[in-house]
Amino acid sequence: MHTLVAFALFFLVGVPGVSCARVPDHFLTGKNDKYPTERYLTGVGQGADLSEAQSKAFASIGAQVSASIEAVLISDEQTVIRSSSDERPREEMLVRVKNSVRQTVRFDPEGLVRIADSYTDSGIVYVFAVLEKAAAAAHYRAQAERLRAQTAQCVERFEQALSEQDLRGAAAAARDVREPSTEIARLLLMSEALVGARTTRAVWEEELAVFEIPSRLRTFRSSLEVQVCVTQKQALGDGELIRAELTNHLAGAGFRVQRCGTPKSPDAAGQFRVEATLDARFVEEPALEGIVFCLPRVALRVSDTANPARQLLAAEIGGTSARAAGRDERIASQAATKKLASQILARLDDLFGE
Repeated sequence: MHTLVAFALFFLVGVPGVSCARVPDHFLTGKNDKYPTERYLTGVGQGADLSEAQSKAFASIGAQVSASIEAVLISDEQTVIRSSSDERPREEMLVRVKNSVRQTVRFDPEGLVRIADSYTDSGIVYVFAVLEKAAAAAHYRAQAERLRAQTAQCVERFEQALSEQDLRGAAAAARDVREPSTEIARLLLMSEALVGARTTRAVWEEELAVFEIPSRLRTFRSSLEVQVCVTQKQALGDGELIRAELTNHLAGAGFRVQRCGTPKSPDAAGQFRVEATLDARFVEEPALEGIVFCLPRVALRVSDTANPARQLLAAEIGGTSARAAGRDERIASQAATKKLASQILARLDDLFGE
């Protein structure tokens, strides 16, 4: 009899420290009628404290946003397949733009995701977090809108430079528009992933003109000729290496590369002259027997052949060196000049916008 009474009390009172309460379903399923899936993304998490549970819940929502982005891209690829021949180039470009930023999109829950409910049972903290999709999408579109004023100014500068056949100005505008336009693409992709293309398509269409600037700049470069003129002082250094590097790099950037002194072609929009005057000196270090150092320098000048007095670039470039054993000046010269060539190409990229 005493045993039966004790057994009954065990179930009525329970074991000390152990809760008999049932964890509400929404902390386990992530579903709550107060937050319909049409309007909200929800996430749940549990942990030893509120911070751990919150982090897991927020991460769950972030994973859903990432999945939505992938769904957008898959849908866009299907749209390309279904589009007409007239629409396809535009649709393909839109897909390229989105794919170019997909890996750099990072969901930041700060200020967007909130804890809607929490619960503690037996030392375990449960969190139910929500993200209102429309509000978050509007937040991203507002950020994109603020950046659009910046890109609009860059586009205006770019168009003006093209009309004046000002390569340097066009290249500078193209560089300035690159970062804000990329950020706009990220923001629009996030917005679209949350609420669909219906609220972002018109904005995408307006921004495609910005994303076309690099290809338009390259087309402009293809209408320009560049004379490559390399000279050496006292036959020191490796002028042929410099000439080959300049020729290959400028041709790769889309220019029509000409030998020094070639007259401008009738169909060319313009012609530039790149002059590189190479000098070098060799130094032996007494502490390093048999070792010779080559220290090359170059005077780099870029001008418009239609107006030679107007220099686009004038720079003295040096600071590189290379050494060779056996006092082999040829090997030292090649190695040092190769380093110097990379500096020259970087300066030309800054000028011409590559």
